[in-house]
Amino acid sequence: MLAHGGLRDEQPLGDRGAQTVGSRGEQLPRVALIGATRGQVRATMRVEAILVAAISMVFGVLVAIPPLMGMSYGISGQPVPAMPVLGSLAIIGGMGALALVALRVATGAALRRRPIEEIGSRE
Repeated sequence: MLAHGGLRDEQPLGDRGAQTVGSRGEQLPRVALIGATRGQVRATMRVEAILVAAISMVFGVLVAIPPLMGMSYGISGQPVPAMPVLGSLAIIGGMGALALVALRVATGAALRRRPIEEIGSRE
């Protein structure tokens, strides 16, 4: 149940991350034009992705706890749900990994073209 609640809340994370990188498609080449290397841009995006994924996973789990407690109390009479911890952690970790992969692919796509060609191409 924790996995289901977390998955429901976390599902858009990869899509939103890719959209964020896509909307910054003009910002990334400008950073490259002022002297940042592709590695530096990727490192920055990686740190942002890790922070966003971690915060989203924490809030996703926190949002899922009250409904889980209510269902557990209604079904078993105990407020603490009985669920496999390892399985829940694997699903939460998988969601975070999916978000990181989505942002890495989007960043790579944004950095494929030469910076000077990318500036103004979306206007």
